[in-house]
Amino acid sequence: MSTLEKRNIAIEKRADRAFALEKELIAKKEDINLTFLDIGKILFEIREDRLHVELGFENITDWFSTLGISVRMAWYLISIHEFFVVKKKVKTSSLKKIDVTKLFDILSIVKKKPNTTNEWLDKARELRTIDLRKELKEERLKLQQQVIDEPLKTDIQTDVGDSVGNNSIILGSNASVLNKIADNSIDAMIFAPPTIPDEDAITVFSDKIKKSGQILVFVDHRNCREYLESLREKGFSKVRILVWKKPNFSKPANINSLSFQHELILCGSRDKLIYNLNEIRGDVWEYDSKSVYGHDREKPVALLEELIEMSTNVGDLIFNPFSGSGEVLSTAKRLNRKFIGVEPDKYWHKMCLKRVDEVNKL
Repeated sequence: MSTLEKRNIAIEKRADRAFALEKELIAKKEDINLTFLDIGKILFEIREDRLHVELGFENITDWFSTLGISVRMAWYLISIHEFFVVKKKVKTSSLKKIDVTKLFDILSIVKKKPNTTNEWLDKARELRTIDLRKELKEERLKLQQQVIDEPLKTDIQTDVGDSVGNNSIILGSNASVLNKIADNSIDAMIFAPPTIPDEDAITVFSDKIKKSGQILVFVDHRNCREYLESLREKGFSKVRILVWKKPNFSKPANINSLSFQHELILCGSRDKLIYNLNEIRGDVWEYDSKSVYGHDREKPVALLEELIEMSTNVGDLIFNPFSGSGEVLSTAKRLNRKFIGVEPDKYWHKMCLKRVDEVNKL
């Protein structure tokens, strides 16, 4: 069998699988047990293997449009499936079922070129009256509340009190701990700022960092300049920029845009940068970027381990504002560093406590 013949057979198999998935989606129209996870599963499979090409669509977002939902919602359904099923973070039996009958009404009349079908346009407009985003948000909040309400015994300090001690994770704002942390006490501040931070953590906490201490902040092209200026304004003139290269970066929605394939890590010091390295390293580090806990600013533990070992010593104090899902804190604990974390969200604060508690059990 020639290479061309093998290739044609492979293409035919892909096409059969693509249409089988679409047929399965349509066949589930009458299934009263259907949830948005069933939709997400098929969308996920189509996305993973680029089967939309076999369905007649060059771009997957064009195929999404045949479902009568927004591109953003389609990606959200895929994420829900990946988080709840592929990564098995929550029992799917606890998820609320939603009525998706109108969605399948649309699928039952989908053609190769839906933009030429007036009936499809009418059905798509009708579907937009269903607020799927509201349903998904309510379900997510319920699941998070279950985590918040779950009892957890811990010796970690969670309230500000008169002072903030070592190995504490404070539920509150960064401002609430500002006057509770001693000046010149922090060996390293490591953080990834939210998209729209309430304050510049470098400006706010610079006096808390030792003269020999360091700041490591994750940035991208949108806020890199802002944080570089903050470092230099506060005397952290010794700056090195590391590049975190992501091998599994997200593909762009269309060919007229570029993917975010890397993040930058600004390393700043007033004195001199510390490099506790066992081998010669370049400034481009490649680590998997897949989220484990579902936080939008989650960083890989392997990357954090190397950063913490490079920039601190055993027994040093690491401060982590915007603690998120707690990977900096749990990694610091595992590497025998002291830590102080701050997280205002009750759900993510609970996740921080659980992750550090898991390290304590090792």
